[in-house]
Amino acid sequence: MSVCERAHMAAEDDHDQVGSLFVSNGPTAGRQRAVMTPRVDRTPCTRPSPQTIFIIILIVIIVILIILLGTGAVCSCKAHACPSGWKAYEQKCYYFSDVEKNWTLSQSFCASQKASLAVLESEDEMHFVMGLKGKNSFWIGVSREPGQCRKCLHGNSSALDVSGNEGNCPSLHDEPKPNFLRCSNEHHFICAKTM
Repeated sequence: MSVCERAHMAAEDDHDQVGSLFVSNGPTAGRQRAVMTPRVDRTPCTRPSPQTIFIIILIVIIVILIILLGTGAVCSCKAHACPSGWKAYEQKCYYFSDVEKNWTLSQSFCASQKASLAVLESEDEMHFVMGLKGKNSFWIGVSREPGQCRKCLHGNSSALDVSGNEGNCPSLHDEPKPNFLRCSNEHHFICAKTM
């Protein structure tokens, strides 16, 4: 008996059929006797449609992906994220300090974080930093020797205009251009490192 036949038989136990049995020996020989026989529905099993199978498989795959993404097993996205308290822009992470230090101690702090004082290489990067720095003054990277021109040269040979001529260490104030001040002054600072 197939699984489908058993299922139909179990579902219809209350509706047994009356059948007959011909008795061949004993005092009632030659007589028919009524007996109860279970009713078996012989309809074939219905198989799920291909669309139903596809939907079930799709749901299982989605659930597995959600579980894997939730545990981080599929991608180590956190490895490319910035540390807590740092801000991401382009392929760099930036740290805006809430304490003030001189330029040298600021650079030392950044180095302890496997970073350096931020070297702003483009106007877009400058506008990003200016949008986050608030009203405080911040030390940034690149220093100059006395008598150097008032351009801050960067690794990609671009130049940003600078202002201020009080010292040799660059900081950002109200304008989106470095201002050179005495390195012994204490300001907030911006560290940067690549992701």
